Amino acid sequence: MNKNAAKEWLIKSWHNLSSTKILLNANHYTDVIAVDLHYSLEKTLKAFSAYENKKFQERIIYWNCIQIASSISN
Repeated sequence: MNKNAAKEWLIKSWHNLSSTKILLNANHYTDVIAVDLHYSLEKTLKAFSAYENKKFQERIIYWNCIQIASSISN
């Protein structure tokens, strides 16, 4: 268990999410909002891996996200 590493990832994720909220409220830069949301989600997922001292497996995570998104859009 690595609480410190997980906390660091969550803080970075919060920064991206906060940026997203500011831009959204100002009604600006929707392309940047999407990127910041992506980064926030990725860093949150990395926090779970860090907490469990596991290597972050991007391919598996991205594949699961694609499956979820496609099920929502259908």
